[in-house]
Amino acid sequence: MKVAAVVLTHNYTAGVTAVLEDLVNQTRKPDEIIVIDNASTDKTEQVVRETFPQVHYVKLESNTGCAGGFYEGLRVGVEYGDFIWTLDDDVKLYHDTLSNLLEGLTQVAHLGAIGAVRCVIKRKGGHLFKKMNGFAWRGTLINAESVKKIGLPIKEYFLYGCDAEYSLRLLKAGYSMFYIQDSYMQFSRDERDSHRLFGIQTDYYFEPHRLYYGFRNEIDLHIRYKEVIKMLRLIGYVIKVVICLLLWGRGQRWEKIKAVGNGVMDGLRSKLGKNDKYLPQSEILSRHENCS
Repeated sequence: MKVAAVVLTHNYTAGVTAVLEDLVNQTRKPDEIIVIDNASTDKTEQVVRETFPQVHYVKLESNTGCAGGFYEGLRVGVEYGDFIWTLDDDVKLYHDTLSNLLEGLTQVAHLGAIGAVRCVIKRKGGHLFKKMNGFAWRGTLINAESVKKIGLPIKEYFLYGCDAEYSLRLLKAGYSMFYIQDSYMQFSRDERDSHRLFGIQTDYYFEPHRLYYGFRNEIDLHIRYKEVIKMLRLIGYVIKVVICLLLWGRGQRWEKIKAVGNGVMDGLRSKLGKNDKYLPQSEILSRHENCS
């Protein structure tokens, strides 16, 4: 059973270097390590090529976000592995993360067609595995045969929602997915604000571009799969986020509220792709540097 580890990175040399160190030090090493570089403008390419010559390094011409990056990662990964392990450049792996993940996979193999198994970030104890209804890319081991059957992620999502859509597609194709409780990982970057509103904890992205893509893609996802109840819940969540931004917005309050509104409208119209009005800050800075 061959495993191809796919690491997606963008302008985070220290992070991707640490992940690659964790991968080469696994007790059960991946059979192939693939780095998908989302058009980094720092020293990522030089460092990866010099320090990890055994790694299959792919540099994209432009930043395609997590959706485009894992689209390319799965496309390449199915050529090298029976399973593709999707990772980001901010994860921390333990030495036995992969071995425990594969051990868990053997434990659930008799439960039908397995589309994916995933690491956990908190030690919960109890059963070795737990069924999941959706996953995030970080730490998920995906069956290459299922990728060949259902196709690749929707790269037009750019950021957010592409993993939720892909896991839902796996479920609808008849595949099962499980958390493996003995396989642990950590990740470092926190991209959300959190406030209590009406006695309920409300978490939301604090940057305009994250708010835009998050809401746009989730609305498109619910429309695409005719999820009426989830759409109604999302509308309630949109209202709560706007109230939180009005009360506690840290700078760019109106820009953030506008991003929410534009995301909702573009989601309703299924207007996908990368929106030049909502670019990640690192890409904006890179464009300014290239023009100076």
